[in-house]
Amino acid sequence: MGTVGYMSNLNRIQVGNFKIEDAVSMNELEEKIEDTEFMEQYFITLENLFQEKQRINLDTRKLELFLNGVRLTKKMEDGNYRIYHNDVFIGIGIVQNQLLKREIVL
Repeated sequence: MGTVGYMSNLNRIQVGNFKIEDAVSMNELEEKIEDTEFMEQYFITLENLFQEKQRINLDTRKLELFLNGVRLTKKMEDGNYRIYHNDVFIGIGIVQNQLLKREIVL
């Protein structure tokens, strides 16, 4: 029989564009949570996180349906999209089989 290796420690140093060297400790966050400049430097908005995704603009009626969980017909490729109403970011929607549904709403 061969030896069995066990993983006793795993440190993830990067996920996508997020790197451990850019991380903020919980203590530092607690100390500076009221510091607007600090927050803007170290935190990214959901809108910016998905900045590479296409946007979908919804009129008032379609926004109401979208927010109530109704799937809207959208002849677009499957994937995530930034959702807007009157140039205001609403959240993230997902298109599957030409149907748009809400995914994350702010």
